[in-house]
Amino acid sequence: MPLVFVHGVNNRRSDPGYAKSVRARDSLFRKSLLADLDIPAPVQIFNPYWGDAGATFAWNLACVPTGNDKLTSLGISEGLDFSSIAAVVGTLAAEGEEDSVLTRIAKSGRFVEALDLLWSAALYTADDEAMDGLAELAAASAQLGASDPSPDWLARVNNDGQFVEFLISEVTAHLDAGDSVDTPAEQVPVPLGARFELWDRVRQGATRLRVEVGAFIGKSAWNTARDLAVPTLTRFIGDVLVYQANPQSIFRKVVPFFRDAASMRTDNDPLIVIGHSLGGVISCDLLTGPLKHEISVDLFCSVGSQVGLFEEMKLLQASQHDIPGRGGAKVPLPSNITHWINVFDYNDILSYKLGALVDGVVDYPYETGELLQAHGSYFTQPEFHRRLSLRVQKELR
Repeated sequence: MPLVFVHGVNNRRSDPGYAKSVRARDSLFRKSLLADLDIPAPVQIFNPYWGDAGATFAWNLACVPTGNDKLTSLGISEGLDFSSIAAVVGTLAAEGEEDSVLTRIAKSGRFVEALDLLWSAALYTADDEAMDGLAELAAASAQLGASDPSPDWLARVNNDGQFVEFLISEVTAHLDAGDSVDTPAEQVPVPLGARFELWDRVRQGATRLRVEVGAFIGKSAWNTARDLAVPTLTRFIGDVLVYQANPQSIFRKVVPFFRDAASMRTDNDPLIVIGHSLGGVISCDLLTGPLKHEISVDLFCSVGSQVGLFEEMKLLQASQHDIPGRGGAKVPLPSNITHWINVFDYNDILSYKLGALVDGVVDYPYETGELLQAHGSYFTQPEFHRRLSLRVQKELR
């Protein structure tokens, strides 16, 4: 089964955490969405990289005014950017609370958000061999969080060490009872013995979070948020300007992956394309432009994307200036896209709705939460993958 993921702005292979974030994202796709679809054909994930055709900054953003040099280099749009997570969490904690940040978040009615934060931390500490195993445990954890967002055991937890141990006990019982997500035939479930080492990775992630958070306690939440946001927005503007000026340079990077994935598509083996941020715009422009009569997509998913904004400004490759108007009230759904879902987040200022503009597009709101939206990491959150899987299954079945 082919899945193409087109990344968004602000992604560079040279950035810390880039490669690790790609591996973590792929593992979560395999253990959640692709496992839930239960399609017997082998899973193949394509990750076209176009970052080296994006914006470059001669002085490495020396023009950006910021009060925190450590954060100036951050802002990986889909990456496991640990310091940015810790920075935002740290502004919400008081001196001496470093060992209970997850517990405080969970007890404030944001249990699922605490889980996503823990798993982002755990995936950051993992090596390649551990990614799939951690992703399976994370998927089981997300199921538990969805079924009971306020578990009784939370009342007995006083610090993050206890939080992790209780979670380990609950997820282990969940898996031992056979309630985990279905696993395709070519994927091997995590054996019991291997779980012990994987849980150590989770403990290490919680410890790393505690240490990092301490560096930001007492800092101004506004200043921290600004130091995180401005470099990200600057790179976003840069990549968009470069794309608008020369889309072909980016198309050349992406098209071969679309063609390879399309060659694997059959009646029983759907082609899924997921585009994040500007990756949604790039995918839309390709599928409605040079690849319109060549490639058909069973499901296109734009996530945290600006397709709606580009269409409002008539900047898409296939934008029609008589819509709305004489050409109709809405843009017709492209004939080579069977299903199109658009995921937007109220907390993401670079995320836009689309259903009111394009006929047949289904908008789905998703709230990342104030903590994890700082690094924009939809795709390293187990809860996001769980909910995305439900939406995709609804469309394809």
